[in-house]
Amino acid sequence: MTDGDGGSDERSGAMAAIIGMDDDALAAVCQDVTREGGGAEGHHVVQPANFNAPGQVVISGDAEAVEAAMQLCEERGARRAIALPVSGAFHSPLMQGARDGLAEELSDLEIQAPRCPVYLNVTAEAATEPEVIRAALLEQLLSPVRWAASLRAMHEGGAERFIEVGAGRVLSGLARRTLGRDVALQQAGTAEEVEALA
Repeated sequence: MTDGDGGSDERSGAMAAIIGMDDDALAAVCQDVTREGGGAEGHHVVQPANFNAPGQVVISGDAEAVEAAMQLCEERGARRAIALPVSGAFHSPLMQGARDGLAEELSDLEIQAPRCPVYLNVTAEAATEPEVIRAALLEQLLSPVRWAASLRAMHEGGAERFIEVGAGRVLSGLARRTLGRDVALQQAGTAEEVEALA
């Protein structure tokens, strides 16, 4: 089974949200499940994929490994483990095929220095060098999104207001959980609202 985007080769991938578990404890679960699966081909891999907010992390990997990790997380005290309806194991080694394809596309693409720093979800650090940004675009396909750490880094770097562009308020909720209820948030859910911001 492929991921629908050409990125998971022929391995069946899955993702799940783990609620109410410490990041380090969750990482230990993923390591234990991956180690137990073993195999020279690594077809029993699960890892954290999105550190969304304190106590809310998404895991990603081979379908059987994700299922085993969900069960083990609940055994070790997670409040909930919820399978996500996605088409692949994003931000995991199963995306190697997509990374290779993106590398080919990026190789001839000119990336200019941004007008303001770009916070990389791989490192949660600000970057302005085009080649650093290019490398991070590739790495993020296989690595966890450090969203909570990125929010904290932006806030510590002087960001006083966060604007969520698009439908919904999911990211605003994660910002409140990470930075506190007093953080200044604004939604721009329509084209008119985005235009007004500009």
